[in-house]
Amino acid sequence: MLFYIMDPATSRQEKEEERAQLRSRYNEAVSGLLQALKSEPKAAYSSDNLTELGVVLALFNPESSSFLESKACLFKPISSEELEGFSLSRFDLPEGSQYWYNNFDNIYHYPTNVQNPSPAYIIGARTEQIFRYLRVYYTNLQKSGRDTDFFEEFDGWDGIREGNSLLDGGMGLLYGRCGGVPRWDIRTEREWQEDSNDPETTSPHIMLVACTTDDTTKADELLFSELGSITQAIRKRLDQKEFEKTSLFPICHQRFLPTVAISFFGPRHGRLLQANYTKSGILKVRVSPIYSFVHEAEAPFDLFLRYNACDPQDGSEYEFYSDKEDAPTQATEYVSPSTESEKENITAKEYDHTPSVEES
Repeated sequence: MLFYIMDPATSRQEKEEERAQLRSRYNEAVSGLLQALKSEPKAAYSSDNLTELGVVLALFNPESSSFLESKACLFKPISSEELEGFSLSRFDLPEGSQYWYNNFDNIYHYPTNVQNPSPAYIIGARTEQIFRYLRVYYTNLQKSGRDTDFFEEFDGWDGIREGNSLLDGGMGLLYGRCGGVPRWDIRTEREWQEDSNDPETTSPHIMLVACTTDDTTKADELLFSELGSITQAIRKRLDQKEFEKTSLFPICHQRFLPTVAISFFGPRHGRLLQANYTKSGILKVRVSPIYSFVHEAEAPFDLFLRYNACDPQDGSEYEFYSDKEDAPTQATEYVSPSTESEKENITAKEYDHTPSVEES
């Protein structure tokens, strides 16, 4: 029996050709999506709206082992066991940090000292509370028994700063302003660099943390702030010369231009998102259930911290992964824990932990 072994050079050439085709497809799709978002902005986009825009919304369980082990997962959170190796003393925090961390429950009721604040201002102040708490948690966790080993030093994520070509040409929809929709603020823009001394090891993955003044978020919709910032981040990544040799652009809000995004909104809630373009040119946005951060004891800060220090997945097996799940997945409306009185527009339902087709 004869076996044919493909010439490695031929294999590389085929991958380069496919990569060029994918980049061209993504470039056309993201340009059209940005134009559509800017010309007719909506506060939120239903599944039908998204389908018309070439976007698919799918629910994912951020703690499902089957999803985390699949090629659909482009941002793998650190494990609970890894996090248990770190601790924080709320009494040893810097004075400014103690306010956000130790008074989290109380400041929900007193979000601002401004006289007669608008509802949008109050929502913005409360989403800022979640961000500040998570930031204090992330920057002050220390290796148990060791005063100099901080949690934030153990991952490769770093803030995107002035001089980074991602910021060339203005911020676009990362700026947080678009007429006719609630304002938002991108509080964090980060990218992964394997070796801090070698820019060549920078990954195309992007992490965004967005705070918005919207309080009408539904599980089966995407906010303009979420969709707009994800789309803009992918557009800008495609334009960077440093990433001309990849077609993987994931965004984590929480790579195929992948993005992970952490999104906070009113009254004091949030969710995780992972987004990337599939090989068919569809922008697939996976969203977690909506979680409540109204009460500190019940808020999933550990889960969000684990994603804040997630490990981006890379390689040709992810870049050329064939995701055939291009039909919308029903997003179950869910708040953890059940807080109907705090968020009337979301119906609390028991979450189905059975993996979906893409998770199995």
